[in-house]
Amino acid sequence: MARSSWKGPFVDGYIMKKAEVARAASRHQAIKTWSRRSTILPQFVGLTFQVHNGNKFIPVNISEEMVGHKLGEFAPTRTFRAHSASDKKATKAEVVSKPVRKRSLADNEAKAITRSIRISPRKLNELATIIRGMTASKALAELTFSRRRIAKDVKKTLESAIANAENNHDLDINNLVVAEAWVGKNLVMKRFMPGARGRVGKIEKFFQRVSGDGRMHHHQQI
Repeated sequence: MARSSWKGPFVDGYIMKKAEVARAASRHQAIKTWSRRSTILPQFVGLTFQVHNGNKFIPVNISEEMVGHKLGEFAPTRTFRAHSASDKKATKAEVVSKPVRKRSLADNEAKAITRSIRISPRKLNELATIIRGMTASKALAELTFSRRRIAKDVKKTLESAIANAENNHDLDINNLVVAEAWVGKNLVMKRFMPGARGRVGKIEKFFQRVSGDGRMHHHQQI
């Protein structure tokens, strides 16, 4: 269980006394301690502690970035040297990399797909028809102020396509046009409702997926 916040950080009392003595002295001597659980306080900055790791004392020079951490975090109890000879990974020459997949879209295109959208295809198609052929900025504005529930998911798909165009393909997002927006079937959730005399009624909940394909003006695509 974590320490209650109202108690404040824990520090052994003898460490506080030794830190005060070391600060008052003109020469700062290293403070030996076995208390790995003590929290580093701001007044410890500039001091040197020798923290025991179970085998020997490890010198730890306290800096501002260490405040709030435990002393034991900076005195590891294990030293990793190397794997055994039989456990070593394959060398670079032995590693067979996957073949590079060719880009399926044109250089001026980018695409994004959102799957498993719980809505009827008719409603999703109506929204896709509205934004098809619009510029990316105008389509975003249309989806932002649309009162349709599904507009939020379609907007995320369009924003993903714009981000792909800008970050992955170095295309100018100001010239993007929603060239294609189409709806396809996705998974179907099948349920049944029991009826009288052992009969059941089948229930199918359809999920859809929407895909957005953007192109740039002047025959460049996203």
